[in-house]
Amino acid sequence: MKIYISILFIVLLFSCSDKKEIRIQYIGDVELEYSNFDEYHLDSLKILYPTGIHSFKKHLLLIEPKNNPTISFWSMDNLEYEFSSGYKGGGPDELIHPRADYFTISDSSFYILDSNIEREMIISNDSVIHIISNIPILIPDAINQMVHLDSCYIMSGLTSGKGKEHLMYRQGEEYTEFGHYINDEHLLNEELAIYNYKFIAGIKGHNEIFDFYQYRNLIRRYDIQGNLKEEIQLRGIPERDNSFDKLRDGTIQPYRGYLFVTDDYIYSLYYENISNNQLYAEEIIPELQIWDWNGYLIRRIRFNHSFSRFTVANGRIYALNTRQPYTIYVYEIGK
Repeated sequence: MKIYISILFIVLLFSCSDKKEIRIQYIGDVELEYSNFDEYHLDSLKILYPTGIHSFKKHLLLIEPKNNPTISFWSMDNLEYEFSSGYKGGGPDELIHPRADYFTISDSSFYILDSNIEREMIISNDSVIHIISNIPILIPDAINQMVHLDSCYIMSGLTSGKGKEHLMYRQGEEYTEFGHYINDEHLLNEELAIYNYKFIAGIKGHNEIFDFYQYRNLIRRYDIQGNLKEEIQLRGIPERDNSFDKLRDGTIQPYRGYLFVTDDYIYSLYYENISNNQLYAEEIIPELQIWDWNGYLIRRIRFNHSFSRFTVANGRIYALNTRQPYTIYVYEIGK
């Protein structure tokens, strides 16, 4: 893989006690690749409206909030159906409202977010999942964009827009806040949180997070103490001229969508020259951008099919278009 180093602009700004670097990444320094997915067609009788795709050991997991059981398991090798588990109910191994937007693993277990509870789960020999621990995330709001680092959980701030941009929670403690919203339109309350919506990249083993903003040409990097260390902007891309009024009427042009992290890379969907109205009504093919944990863009790929959710495992990307959920797209992306 050829890595292109961007020209570096460093501006030292002092806000309170934080020193922040602003770095410019030229998108043209990384050549755009064009590639084709392999397609695997799933048994449509086995699934119902999956909204998330994840991987654990030799399995692909599809999260199906409208189904019961709520999680189907598929062979990572040939995409053959294996079993389903995770029934809704009040029993010891049953779920309430499993979410598709949170998933992390250990050597022997995986974790999902069920309402406001992180549940650690294992797969038994009889192809049933068992809950082995429950950790309530005690914040006074809905959980949004949560990531689990070594010593804490970090998520977006309160949906009311009051307070700071992130919440940090440690088990058994009160949550704390860090980060400042950008308010260039004098927005109030929840408008501030909506317009500054971002996808948070974080994983155990990396004591920092990256915020990939949806409607701003901006990536922010924070350390585990909540200090803003760096801001990154792309150059060589069209100006969006976004505003909150355009967000209201659907003409706003998003920069980014769903992301996935590994120990080595951050994989992020990138959009150009499309509006929210188009994104929600048409089959839009995104660009997949791969960033390293130093905050450098190292690879760009455009595939031949639209997709909105994906996971990366064993050198492959497994992608899902939630509008056409009976096909999984696979590509050998390398390690």
